[in-house]
Amino acid sequence: QDVDKRVCNFVEELFEKYQDNEKILVVAHAGIIRSIKRIFIENSKKLMPDNLGTVMIDNLNYKYYKMKMDSENN
Repeated sequence: QDVDKRVCNFVEELFEKYQDNEKILVVAHAGIIRSIKRIFIENSKKLMPDNLGTVMIDNLNYKYYKMKMDSENN
C-alpha cells in the first residue's frame, strides 16, 4: 500500500507538471510496473511485466484513475 501511494503521487506529479503532448520516459523495476498497471490501467489482464516491456499511461488512464479515486472518497 505504501508503494502504491508513492507511485500514485509520482504519476500525479508527472501529469500536473508536463503538457499532454510531452512524452516522459520512466524506467522502473517489475514491482513498480505491477503497481502502475494495477492502479492506472483498467482491466489489465497481465500484471507481471515482460523483461524490457513497455507500459504507457496516457490521459485516459489518468482520468480513469482520478474518477476511481473521486468515487472512493465520496
